[in-house]
Amino acid sequence: MLGSIGGLIISWKLSVVMIAVQPLVIACYYSKKPCKESKKRAYITGSGLGAALFATYCTWVVDFWWGGQLVKREDLSFGDLFGCFFILVASGRMIAEAGSMTLDLTKGANSIVIVSNILDRRTKIDPYDGAGVKLNKIDGNVELKGVDSSVRFGLPLL
Repeated sequence: MLGSIGGLIISWKLSVVMIAVQPLVIACYYSKKPCKESKKRAYITGSGLGAALFATYCTWVVDFWWGGQLVKREDLSFGDLFGCFFILVASGRMIAEAGSMTLDLTKGANSIVIVSNILDRRTKIDPYDGAGVKLNKIDGNVELKGVDSSVRFGLPLL
């Protein structure tokens, strides 16, 4: 429970900080100096992404080339080559996606702890106590006492 409350406090603080920093971000957007810096960062980021994709596709090229050599020597069948390649590519993508979802997985684990604590808590009524009231006949009529209800006017009725 403490983890979820701490997460809420941090998110609220981040919201307040973002509201406070918003005028500074707008001022930086309209000034010309950060434009040069952001162009540099964009070139560096684009170069890094391009290099990563280049390395990925180069490994695919080497995989297919070496697989072609194995198929040519008849050490491997064509179907086995593609099966192995796509299994490795799919599992690599799954690992990458799971790595990007660690925060969501942590939140899910905290939620499971909270729900299990609620389910494991001791109830006010002891289910194993035999001294309770046993009813011989149940009618099924329900009377609501002390219940106030209101209907908003102006809403469309179905």
